[in-house]
Amino acid sequence: MNRIGKALAILGGAGACVAFVGSGKAGSGVYQDLELLGQSLSIVRDAYVDPVDVSVLVDYAVRSMVESLDQHSTYLDADELEVVREEAQGTFGGIGLVVASKNGYVTVVAPLDGSPAALAGMRPGDTILEINGETTQGMKLRRAVALLRGTPGTDVRLLVRRRGLGEPFSLMLTRGVITVPSVAASFGLPAPSGARYGYLRVATFTSQATREVRAALERLRGEGCTGYIVDLRANPGGLLEEAVGVTDLFLPEGLPICVTVRRKGTSRTEFSSTQPCLVGDAPVVVLVGEGSASGAEILAAALMDNHRGVVIGRQTFGKGTVQEIRELGDGSAVKLTTARWFTPSGFCIDRELGMVDATRVPPSTTAPKGLLPNLLVDETHRASIERRLATLLTPSWLDSLAARRRPRQHEDPDAEWVITAAVARVEHAFESPDSAAVLVEALQAPRGVGRMLVATELARRWWGEAEAMRYAASRDTVVTVAISVLEDPSWYRSLMAVRATATPDSLPPSEEVDDE
Repeated sequence: MNRIGKALAILGGAGACVAFVGSGKAGSGVYQDLELLGQSLSIVRDAYVDPVDVSVLVDYAVRSMVESLDQHSTYLDADELEVVREEAQGTFGGIGLVVASKNGYVTVVAPLDGSPAALAGMRPGDTILEINGETTQGMKLRRAVALLRGTPGTDVRLLVRRRGLGEPFSLMLTRGVITVPSVAASFGLPAPSGARYGYLRVATFTSQATREVRAALERLRGEGCTGYIVDLRANPGGLLEEAVGVTDLFLPEGLPICVTVRRKGTSRTEFSSTQPCLVGDAPVVVLVGEGSASGAEILAAALMDNHRGVVIGRQTFGKGTVQEIRELGDGSAVKLTTARWFTPSGFCIDRELGMVDATRVPPSTTAPKGLLPNLLVDETHRASIERRLATLLTPSWLDSLAARRRPRQHEDPDAEWVITAAVARVEHAFESPDSAAVLVEALQAPRGVGRMLVATELARRWWGEAEAMRYAASRDTVVTVAISVLEDPSWYRSLMAVRATATPDSLPPSEEVDDE
């Protein structure tokens, strides 16, 4: 089996900046070191009590070797490699499901609008028990994704369990062409002053990210937007060159974006802005959270360090490494961490691998792991409320609530009849009314978390994903804070100084507000 082969040129994968480059010859001692592995394989092949497939053992050995290095390095079989390629391109054949691993099975997070899965009636919370007869219990998520995807026009059979139904049911879906945009939403938001601010939710950095963000910014600017909110919460990263390209749109020409440094500082690559700022001098606020990683952190850090925008939200994930995907001779590949990236101010914010002393002498030992925003907005309470309500306000119950009435588009979906029904549902779930008090308060408060959660889900069912996101943004605590910052130029300017002017060893405490 030929395991030494060419490499490709892609930067991507969820939560990773990845590059495909050419491979070189192995070191002189590598093949001598492989003798031990070869001897072990021979012994297992010849002496194990049952027959074994040596190629499977080699796959396990390679995977274990690479994955022992760090949490981002891994071995990819041919199917997994194809999934990574498709994620980078943003277009693939599939049924259009966002899935996660929950309780040992593959669970639906959401079907994409207009996808085969959505048209077949699949819902958030559905558990996929089998894919084409293969159980998903204990299945790795990337393997499940590979099984769900395939050539458009081909079929995939699912066995699905839905809460509230007695028995699992079978679905046969025909795969279609699925396109996952980098810009998940873009629209103007009105402000109390009468100004209009452009909101962009950048979900990932696929190969089309720069083109999509440019088009959205040009449209919003044409609509009269005088400031911009770039939402990078839950953006796991993607292609390095696209993250750099999107950042370039917000910076004047000639400013630093990031630096990548390879092993022991032997190779450095500096990325800088190459064109005039697309939005001119308009103020920019970037929203981040624990799910903002890699490319999202590159964008946020570059705007922060260059005093070009204010970053608000929560401390980011801390993904400061670059991976390369090197293709092997049999169509599989290894994804290997080969570099760290640094912010313009010289930080490596990676939570696992720490600092490299190539860009700062002496190296900082107190640099943050994850990016600290200019303004901290604590959403912990909100997340707790959402989790508790999600167990009570199930997809099937929300479906039944949505079926009662269908208001006209742009009519407020958090009408009193909606909230009354949700409160009754919550109170019914508890023997003591006191046990439900916190959740009821979250539902009844005019801008409460629970009220927004229910109304957003109903808007999604009534009018589709785009209108649901527009409604959610208009009620989002962090977005509301962002608008307030844009409305107050003096606050905006003062916030830029809170974090961006700090030295690594003397970070001042960031300002903080609560979400309730």
